[in-house]
Amino acid sequence: KSTLAKATLLSHPKPDSPTAVMSDASDIAVKPVLQDFIDNQWKPITYFSHNITPNEARCSTYDTELLAVYLSIRHF
Repeated sequence: KSTLAKATLLSHPKPDSPTAVMSDASDIAVKPVLQDFIDNQWKPITYFSHNITPNEARCSTYDTELLAVYLSIRHF
């Protein structure tokens, strides 16, 4: 119960609030989140993950971060 109670709640998007895509890339996955700035804090609207393929794993850190941005824009 406590784990479920602490889970991140997703917000509904507000058309008049600033929106941002934030992403993180590791050696195994890319995890972007779409957020709105509501009540003086960033609140997640939606997110997704992408497992890194063997070909993508051979890329540099810079390229993996760039892949995260590309996948984020394409997804959202």
